[in-house]
Amino acid sequence: MHKVMAAKQEKDRSSSSEIVAILDFYQSDLHKEAKRILEDQIRTEEAVLCAEQRIWHAADWLRLQPIENLKALILIVARNAAKSLQKTGDYNFNPLGENQDVILRELEKKTFPHLPKLRSNYQDVIVLKYYYELPNHAISELLGISEKNVQIRIFRAKQRIREFIEHEAYL
Repeated sequence: MHKVMAAKQEKDRSSSSEIVAILDFYQSDLHKEAKRILEDQIRTEEAVLCAEQRIWHAADWLRLQPIENLKALILIVARNAAKSLQKTGDYNFNPLGENQDVILRELEKKTFPHLPKLRSNYQDVIVLKYYYELPNHAISELLGISEKNVQIRIFRAKQRIREFIEHEAYL
């Protein structure tokens, strides 16, 4: 019994150190993304702390992601934390960060050619759901919204994509 508990504690320690390493590595990216939206140092710090908490809550799913996808995932979390603090309707920024082109090309292959036309809050849930293949409760934790809100955003995003497709059919 003691060996099982010791092994679990060791696994928890290594998992925690893995998340700490990820957060340390992407710390400047978290700050840049939050500052890009908020343009205020104090609110940026608040957004980064919020993003870090969300990342810790979703650590189990984060560890399952391929290393090459982590930066985009971290940026989505940081952006949504900053937008939660922002309270304006400004969607005039690159919604998927530096890796937008790679992610969008990959999703276009998965039949989402209309993704760039969506508002960023819809893009984020679609990327997390279909690119990262996260369950709704993980998306909820990462974005700091309810599971019901995740479902609604996915539904509305699909509805908008359907409208884009129908509009193209008439052209």
